[in-house]
Formats: sequence, C-alpha cells, structure tokens
Amino acid sequence: MLELSSADVYKDLRLRGYDYSGAFRGVSQSDNKGFTGKLDWTGNWISYIDTMLQFSILGINTRELYLPTRMQRVCIDPAKHKALVETLSGDKKTVPVAMYR
Repeated sequence: MLELSSADVYKDLRLRGYDYSGAFRGVSQSDNKGFTGKLDWTGNWISYIDTMLQFSILGINTRELYLPTRMQRVCIDPAKHKALVETLSGDKKTVPVAMYR
C-alpha cells in the first residue's frame, strides 16, 4: 500500500467534489485504500468527527458525493480519547485511526 500525505488526500477529495479548508482538513495521512491513517486532534470535537467521516470516504471506490443525513449511533469514550491524546508527543497531535469494512 502507498502512504498518502494530507495534500494527496485532499487533492483526491477535491477531485471527488469536496472542498475542505482550515480545521476541517484533519486527515494528516492515509494509506491508498483508506484502511489506516492519522487524524489531527485540535481539541475540537466537531471538526474531528467531520474528519472521521472524511476518512471513511477515502476507501470507497466511487466519485459520488456522500452527505450524511443521520447517524444511527456514535460511541466515544472521552476519557480514553483524552488518555490517548496525552500519550502523543509533539505540538501537533495526530491520532492513529483504522477503518474496518
């Protein structure tokens, strides 16, 4: 698998019709299949969850636009998330992520 940079990811998403900017460009890297990657954590849950949705699009082999209209269920343990983020080093916190299809 190939590793894609943030610029590569957002170029692909732009070609699919998405145009993200600022805090909503949180995918810092991904493999070319969209199975594993890293997401930026800036302390903002709204942009972070949106970034999770962006990451889920990467592994779909289509050029159709996806717009979530509802979520059946989202489970987040904020204490575990905080503990994970505190173990990360550096100014820019990147959280490892995996997509199970």
